Amino acid sequence: MSHPFEQLFALTRANGQLVLALAEIARTEVQTSIELSSKASSLLADQGKDLKPGAIPAFKSEAFVTLLGDLAKERDKSFSRVSAAVDEWQGQCKEIASQAVALPEQPESARSWMMPWLANASAKTGSEEVKASTPAKTSAGA
Repeated sequence: MSHPFEQLFALTRANGQLVLALAEIARTEVQTSIELSSKASSLLADQGKDLKPGAIPAFKSEAFVTLLGDLAKERDKSFSRVSAAVDEWQGQCKEIASQAVALPEQPESARSWMMPWLANASAKTGSEEVKASTPAKTSAGA
């Protein structure tokens, strides 16, 4: 049995782990995109270096098709990594939410601690709202 604060802390930790996992996925995806972009620019530059002024370039599509295939593979890898990170996070949240929570057993004690302050506040302000919020004690004989 855990306390609500422990559950809140565990949820915060799970959220932090999810954010770190997503940041790592984004970092590696950006790095891969940069590498693939440099490949694309070098392919384009290599195919255009023999180009004469006024001529229309005839690009070879095989290299670009493989490059687009690599982009699709990397995208699918990223989606599967994000899905795995979210699944892990959901599992942690379900585990945390399924734990029993130890609630205070005597809520009346908190009210009795607050009564002097509530009575003092109502006496100073004369507010009916404060007086109405304090429970009135009734006697059995009245």
